[in-house]
Amino acid sequence: MKPFDVLKLTLGSVLVYGLSAACSGADTPQSFAGSGGGGASPDTSTGSAGSSPEVRDGSRLRARYFVGADGSRAPTGAWFDSQLGAECAFGVALYELLCVPTDVAGGTLQFADAGCTKPLVTPSSPPFTCDASGAPHGAAAFFLVGGSGAPACEPSRLFRAGAAVAPTRVWQLASTGQCVTDSVGANGYYVAEEIRASDLVAATID
Repeated sequence: MKPFDVLKLTLGSVLVYGLSAACSGADTPQSFAGSGGGGASPDTSTGSAGSSPEVRDGSRLRARYFVGADGSRAPTGAWFDSQLGAECAFGVALYELLCVPTDVAGGTLQFADAGCTKPLVTPSSPPFTCDASGAPHGAAAFFLVGGSGAPACEPSRLFRAGAAVAPTRVWQLASTGQCVTDSVGANGYYVAEEIRASDLVAATID
C-alpha cells in the first residue's frame, strides 16, 4: 500500500459509492474517514488478529494492519481480496454492501468496436502525480462508470482496467440501444473487464 493509499483508509473507514451518475451527477466514489495515526506502515501479512478478536479473516478476505515502529498493530479497515487480487473496503456499491476495490477512480465506458461488444474505459481525469519524486502515480486499477446512455437511476458499473490501448475510433451505446460513434478522449484507454456484485464479497451488519 502506498502512503497515498494509507491516507484514504483508517480504522473503521467506510467507502460509499455513488450508485448512479444519472441520479447523483457524480461517477466517482466518496470516502468518509477519520484521521489516521502517524508513524505507522500497513502490514501486508495475514494471520490472526491478535488482541482484536472482532477482526477475523475469512476464506477469501484477509485483514490489513497498521504496524507501529513500537510493535503495535491496528486494523486499517481495509482487506485483501485473495480472489480478486486487490485491496478492498466495505461500502455500498451496486445496491449492495460489498467489499469494493479501493484503487478505484471515475471513468467513462466506451467500446472498441461498432457492435459495442468490446468495452473500454477512459479515466474521467488524467493520471495525477503525488510521489515525492514527482513520478506519475498512473491510472487506477478499477473504474466506476455510469452506464453510457443508461436510463435514469441505472446503477453505476465497476470495471477492472486491463492493457492500455490507443484506439483511433470509439463507440458508445445510445439511450436507444444503438451503438454509435463517439469522440476519442484524451486521458488514455484501457481494455475493460466488468466486475459484477456477485464477483465481490457481500456483507451484512451484525
